[in-house]
Amino acid sequence: MFKGEARRQKNRLINVHRSACLHVLTGNRTRRRESACGGK
Repeated sequence: MFKGEARRQKNRLINVHRSACLHVLTGNRTRRRESACGGK
């Protein structure tokens, strides 16, 4: 696997995590969002 490919896969994982984060963020509870986003 090329370095660029590995980086692309990592970015995809980050994006998936972020979108999941945003999905929870649209929910009612702020605390739930923080835990889902790693406390951010």
